[in-house]
Amino acid sequence: MHGVPASGVTSVVLNVTATAPTTAGHLTVYPSGAAVPTASTLNFAAGRTVPDNAGQTKTFTGLDEQPFTVTSNSTLSASGFKATPNLVNSWWQNTPFRISMKVSGAQDGVAAIRFSAFGSCAAQSTTPTHEPDGSYSVPALMYQSGDGSASGCALNAVVIADGAGDMAVYGDQFGAPDPGLKVTGVLNAVAPTVTSAALNVTTVKSSRTGQQSVYATVHVTQGTAPVDESDSHVYDSTGKEIYGGGGGADVGPDGTMMVDMPLPYGLAPGTYTLGFSVVSRGRLRTSYGEPGGTPVPGGPLALTVTAG
Repeated sequence: MHGVPASGVTSVVLNVTATAPTTAGHLTVYPSGAAVPTASTLNFAAGRTVPDNAGQTKTFTGLDEQPFTVTSNSTLSASGFKATPNLVNSWWQNTPFRISMKVSGAQDGVAAIRFSAFGSCAAQSTTPTHEPDGSYSVPALMYQSGDGSASGCALNAVVIADGAGDMAVYGDQFGAPDPGLKVTGVLNAVAPTVTSAALNVTTVKSSRTGQQSVYATVHVTQGTAPVDESDSHVYDSTGKEIYGGGGGADVGPDGTMMVDMPLPYGLAPGTYTLGFSVVSRGRLRTSYGEPGGTPVPGGPLALTVTAG
C-alpha cells in the first residue's frame, strides 16, 4: 500500500466501509496533523454494512430502525448547540424551552432535527424553525421539578437531516461527538414567607375539641417553588407540643391559604398556642409560632379551651 505524496496533491478519493459492526458508531477521515473535524465521515449502526464511496448514495430500508442515508460527499454538520433559556424554572409546571444549533452543508434546507436527552426533558417536535440568526431550533419540554430536586437534562443523541436525505449525528448514543449541551433547572433557593395569619375561632369548648373546625387563614409569599404542604402544632402553656398534623396545601391567586389546626378530643380547659409551617415543592420549610422560633406575623395564634 502506497502513502499519499507530501506535495503536489490537492484531493484524494477514498472508499470507506464499516463491515458488520457490532455496535453503532462513527468514523472520521481527515489529513494527518490536522485538527479532528466536528462532523463524522461515516455513521453506522450495529449489524449493517454501510459503504461510503465517492459520489454514491445508498439508502437502507426495511430494518428495525428508521431508514437512513449515507452520502460520501455530504458536508452536513452542526455546531453551537444551545438551549433557550438554558436555566429553566420548572418548579411550577412542565416548562417549554428550545434547542438550537448552527447547521452547515445542508442541501434543500434542514428537514428534521431529532434529539433525546438523559434526564427530565423531551422533544416536542422534529420540525425545525429557521431562526433570524441563521440557527435552527426545535421545541422541547422540561418536566416539573419536585421533591426537592430541580429537573435538568443533557443531550445524548442528536440527528440532523437535510432535504436531500443526508444526516449528521451527535451524542454518545451513536458513539459520535458530544453536542456538549446540558439544560439546567433553577435551584430552589428562596423559601416561602408568611405576612399574616389569623384563626377562624379563638375559643372552643372542651367537649367540642376534635370536632370543631379550627384553621388559620394565612397569606404567603411563595419563593422559587410553590407551596404544596403545611403542618400545624398545638403547644400548651409550658411550650410543650401536645398535638400536630399536616397535609397538602393550596395557595390561591392572591397568596391566601388555609392551614388546618386539628385539636385532640377532650382537650383540657386552658390557653394554648398554635404554630404552623409552610413547605414548598422544593422542600424548603418556614415555621412560625414555635416556642423560641419565628413569631407569627401579627401576634401569636392563641386558642382558649373552656369547660363544657
